[in-house]
Amino acid sequence: MIAQNLEAIIKKLDYAFQPIVNIKTGEIFAVEALLRNVENCDYNSIFHIFDEAFKSGVLYKFDLFLRYEAFKKFSKIKIDNLKLFYNIDNRILLMPDYKFGNTE
Repeated sequence: MIAQNLEAIIKKLDYAFQPIVNIKTGEIFAVEALLRNVENCDYNSIFHIFDEAFKSGVLYKFDLFLRYEAFKKFSKIKIDNLKLFYNIDNRILLMPDYKFGNTE
């Protein structure tokens, strides 16, 4: 079921950016992308969505969609030299369509 609904699920999700602060300067040097609005997707948790995507063999494709959305929203932040921390489910390495180098 999730394979047919990937794009619809992704449109319902959103990212919040958790600031990561340099404790010496007090300045934000990075943000961590955190998924939000999971309750709008008919799943109990983000872990449930990722588990379903893994079981359906579409976890890598799902992750690529999510990366795109995170990068798109991150690009609107106007802080010089800001870094993005993006968590990756390591099970994407087990997906048959996985391609090395997309993270880089």
